[in-house]
Amino acid sequence: MQNTTIMPLVEAPADVVYIAAQIYLYHTPLFDKAVTLIRCLHPNATILICADMWKSADDWRATYEQKLADVSHMYIVPDGRLVGKGVWAEYEFLKHETAIYAVLGDAVVLVSSLQVVNEFDWQKYARVRVKRMRGGE
Repeated sequence: MQNTTIMPLVEAPADVVYIAAQIYLYHTPLFDKAVTLIRCLHPNATILICADMWKSADDWRATYEQKLADVSHMYIVPDGRLVGKGVWAEYEFLKHETAIYAVLGDAVVLVSSLQVVNEFDWQKYARVRVKRMRGGE
């Protein structure tokens, strides 16, 4: 097993980090591990956790844009590489003004896009695409 050190990202005092996942992943070991990792990366940020933010789907639909307006970093916790339509909608809202990452296992990767793969399956709606790294990056 490789020994890795988690180094916090340099952040502004007002950083707001949002952790997004599908409802069925809330409070699973995968989700909880991702939350712990992200808290280590952003020890001074305000952390918004999707599982604690909405009472219902109607509440989410009515308020997600307002509640996510100040987000500076978004972290997606996908199921494999797939996300539901709600996470996709949040990504679409934030993608032009926000740094967006995905937690894939123990790795944090920069998201290049969410590609819709099944418009009729709202739980497996889009695939996380990541930026390719070059050379020693």
